[in-house]
Amino acid sequence: MTFVELEQTSHKYPIVLYDGFCFLCDKTITYLIDIDKERQLRYHTLESQNTKPDTVQLFYKGQIYERSDVLVEIAKILKSPSFIMRMIKYIPKSIRDLGYRIIAKNRYRIWGKSETCLIPQPDIQQLFLHLSQKK
Repeated sequence: MTFVELEQTSHKYPIVLYDGFCFLCDKTITYLIDIDKERQLRYHTLESQNTKPDTVQLFYKGQIYERSDVLVEIAKILKSPSFIMRMIKYIPKSIRDLGYRIIAKNRYRIWGKSETCLIPQPDIQQLFLHLSQKK
């Protein structure tokens, strides 16, 4: 999917761009799928965009959010986000982003790195835009 196609799709669905080889990122995506009962979010790996996967991004209505702002925006989008996701907006952005940068910098060392991207079950595969483009 090209950047222009992602931008167009972002007006219909919020798109989470993530590091497909990071175990922490995979767990986070799995968690988001579990709490997104209305299937509003879509997912796309940063690697498939030839982008260095150094930060999670949310592409929504043509705007790109990064780092901790992604969780703040997702909490606004989802009807029933977790308590922590609802509360994170009250933490100052500079502190949220510092925490994000520390976790992001150490994510492979702490949680590990996969040799392949997350392969979703068939019932949720349509949520992964980088997979649907290969059909």
